[in-house]
Amino acid sequence: MKMIKVKLILLVLIILVTPTYAADSRPSEKSIRELLRVTEAHKTCDNMMVQIDALMKSSMQQALNGETITPKEQKQMDDMQNKMIAMFKQEISGETMEPLYLKVYRDSFTQQEVDGMLSFYVSPSGQAVIHKMPLVIQNTMSEVQKRMGPFLQKLKEMEKETIEKLKADTAQ
Repeated sequence: MKMIKVKLILLVLIILVTPTYAADSRPSEKSIRELLRVTEAHKTCDNMMVQIDALMKSSMQQALNGETITPKEQKQMDDMQNKMIAMFKQEISGETMEPLYLKVYRDSFTQQEVDGMLSFYVSPSGQAVIHKMPLVIQNTMSEVQKRMGPFLQKLKEMEKETIEKLKADTAQ
């Protein structure tokens, strides 16, 4: 009789634990690929390249600090920027990022979570997030860039103060 109770308890525990384990199962590659398709992950990578290009141009202009440069120097800067963009495109394209996405999503989410995301992203609200996110990112980068000018100026002042202190300490 005791053995039957133990077996019954074990059976109940197995039944109770199985749905939890199933809910925590790793997502299938097919579901992750569907999520990437629905969220337009490849397009997001392409849009990111446009943003990076604009940020690089702006950063180069800020680095010049109003100085005029020769056409030869401008060409060299443009060539460097084009090479950097080509490197970024190679590393951040939708095709090169897909295996990374598959691994990260598989290691980070359960099947239930991927299914929930799929449900959200096919909804009107989810589609709004997908289509407006590039604008959100662009506006965020623009705001961060505005903040970087004063921040970089503070860093330069700190650097100058530190150099002056080091010189004063060395002179003593």
